[in-house]
Amino acid sequence: ILNRIPKDGLSVYSVADAHVLGIGIGQLAFTARIIVGLNSSIGRETIDLLLNGNQLNKVYSFKPLSVDEIALGEYAVSFGQKFDPDIKNISHFGVGISVKYLKGYSYAGTLESHAQSLTDYNSAEASGRLLANQATGGNGYGIDIGSTMTFLYRWRASLSVENVLSNLRWNTGTESHTFDFELKATNADELFNGHVETDSILVSSDSSFAIPAFNTRLPAILRLGILRAVGRFLIAFEWEQGFENSAFAGKKALFACGTEYRDR
Repeated sequence: ILNRIPKDGLSVYSVADAHVLGIGIGQLAFTARIIVGLNSSIGRETIDLLLNGNQLNKVYSFKPLSVDEIALGEYAVSFGQKFDPDIKNISHFGVGISVKYLKGYSYAGTLESHAQSLTDYNSAEASGRLLANQATGGNGYGIDIGSTMTFLYRWRASLSVENVLSNLRWNTGTESHTFDFELKATNADELFNGHVETDSILVSSDSSFAIPAFNTRLPAILRLGILRAVGRFLIAFEWEQGFENSAFAGKKALFACGTEYRDR
């Protein structure tokens, strides 16, 4: 199992996307949607500890946990332009751009996460720190671009890049949270057998305080789609590529396929 986990750890992200409004008039369109994204990662050493237990005389130095979460509303005005290129086997070509107003509802992001531990035959010691920012409101903008074309009569391809430019300024409920702990070196047998008062060797502290407004950006996401009409069926394939691990995307490419049957 450990050999299948990257050195950076195990990363999982999920995105919930709800379209609440869509209106098209000629070459213009207005859309509104709510997006919630969550990305969490667990250090490889953390999983090693869970599977193999705490090995003696081994120094663990790792990032135990990292979490990024964003919830926002996205309100976009889009414009598209169709062209009829004089190119063989291409019957349609179009480009478009979307300018988005972003309304931030919730943000939580880990800035720092690290821990160290060592257990030998006589003693055990550990220390660590977690630093994260959060906010409950903000405003910003984003820009998407895309293109589409029809070729060989029954094939259609599309290419888009979400968030070519973006900025989200969090200015409501901005706070910083810090948690530190230290397990002072002590006799391991006495510690694990409960012969030592935990409060006397485990020192921990946590603090929260308001911070000034701060900026984040949304990750750029590349999407390539291919669609083919076969009789009354539409068969579609899509490739999604993120360029960083974030609440809305990961670095690993995603592939999807689907079909639709038209009754007329």
